Amino acid sequence: MELQTKLGKIRGRLWNVSEEIKSKDGEQHLEVANFNKIPFARTPRLSKPVSFGKWEDTIDGTGNTPMVPQNDGFMEKLHLMEGQTFISKAMFEKLNAETKTDDEVLHLSVYTPSNFKSASKKKPVMVFIHGGGFLFGGAYMYNAAPLVAVGDCVVVTISYRMNMLGFLGGNWGLWDQVEALKWVKANIGDYGGDRDNVTIFGESAGSWSVECHLLSERSTGLFHRAICQSGSIQILKPKPELPAMIKFAQEYFEVNDFDCLKAKVKKASVNEILEFYGKVPKGMEECFRTLSGDDGFFSTAPWQMKEFVNKVPVLAGKNQSECGAMLLVFLEEMMPGLSTGLTKEALKGAIQFGVAKLVQDEAKAAEITEKTFHAWLSIYMEDKKDPMTYTRIFAQSMADQFFYGVVDRMENNSELQDMFLYEFDSRTEMFHDTEFHGSSPNIRPEFCRTDHGDDLVYTFGYPFLADFFTLMDGQRWTEQEIALSKRVMKIWSQFALTGSPGWNKYDKATKLFNVFNKEGVLLKSGNDPMLIARFNMWKASVYGPA
Repeated sequence: MELQTKLGKIRGRLWNVSEEIKSKDGEQHLEVANFNKIPFARTPRLSKPVSFGKWEDTIDGTGNTPMVPQNDGFMEKLHLMEGQTFISKAMFEKLNAETKTDDEVLHLSVYTPSNFKSASKKKPVMVFIHGGGFLFGGAYMYNAAPLVAVGDCVVVTISYRMNMLGFLGGNWGLWDQVEALKWVKANIGDYGGDRDNVTIFGESAGSWSVECHLLSERSTGLFHRAICQSGSIQILKPKPELPAMIKFAQEYFEVNDFDCLKAKVKKASVNEILEFYGKVPKGMEECFRTLSGDDGFFSTAPWQMKEFVNKVPVLAGKNQSECGAMLLVFLEEMMPGLSTGLTKEALKGAIQFGVAKLVQDEAKAAEITEKTFHAWLSIYMEDKKDPMTYTRIFAQSMADQFFYGVVDRMENNSELQDMFLYEFDSRTEMFHDTEFHGSSPNIRPEFCRTDHGDDLVYTFGYPFLADFFTLMDGQRWTEQEIALSKRVMKIWSQFALTGSPGWNKYDKATKLFNVFNKEGVLLKSGNDPMLIARFNMWKASVYGPA
């Protein structure tokens, strides 16, 4: 199908969504129109983006939206997680083989009901910002056809610069996202979307991004609701390794100061940049994702800001065991025995290693290590009969440190704007039960019911899109999981339409939050002593002891 827009002509395609997605209430669209490769910005190296504007020739928007230059080293490790995560190495390699890289132009994708030209009114718009730690990922990895089918909405997935190209000397990746939102405001009407009802949503680094827009005046007026899935930017303080990383980069590019480094990076080829990414020492890969407070995007350092600038309804939450299975795979090399069961001494050693990076005084570091160690054993309930107990404690504490910031956001903003909290806690059977597991020999540890990123598959409705999302041989969904995916999509799109997901707003007295599981709606209170202890532990790790 072809579409004439204000900016030019584009050719799209139709996605057929499984009839299982039908329900008795509301409108469903089993055919969804999809337009990829839409250019929205030119990206001069280490500078703010410039609007792309019009194009002359008809764009073939049926192929994958191009990705930005990135090191796919993380994704290369996916084969170690076969059977424990939704994105298989084979699926990722297929997507990558079919996707071009573009260093000079950013692109986005639009998914809209197939009858959008004849619809009587414009649809709510949902703009998705992908995750990947500000290091990898792209719009091409997500297909929003089922979400559009259930939600009767328009979904936009965007690209932005990452790693050194996105954050060296400025928040270039965030400015890219603002440019995408400006494009949506100006042009989404051509695709059936309502420019005055825009929800931004993102997962992991995409959730960091959503928070950044909530904290920045530069994004004011470009969105009307926000959804943060598994990510809060309090953890993005400048890393202690940043000076060493800058020094390494200067030596690699053979320059003597920061300004010369930027000048060299501006002139470097894409291959030279990718070669540099491949040479970065372990432990330093994440240094360039530090957010800058001096390029005008933020009024002050964002990790210090407690109140949101943009007072819009916010839905935010985390998963039950963020990175619970991922950590076991990706840290096994650094922590032998992590996947089979840490010893008590190894757990204490891990704490000691982390504290030593932050505290130079040996006596003070030893005191903090001892105090933290005993607090972890108490809060996360040491079970000496369980061989995985110290691995579980390590995984749960890491998850809390990285993802518990969402509760802090609720505490600081719930009296100023509508805030809704959730936790995703649903055991996906294909990662645990041999009946649904298929051919892979790997299974998740029992304590990891919902890992980092699991929510995305339910949010985008991949049980209903076999043409795009293929499971490994023998893997299959349960009926309850299919129903859960439909329920999540309805709630996300309802929030985009009305600003409410259908449960109580968060308040400091009751601290109510919704738990997503297979059984249905479950409201819990954050006043549980165990949850309070975990939150206080998180605050101490981020802000220091009270």
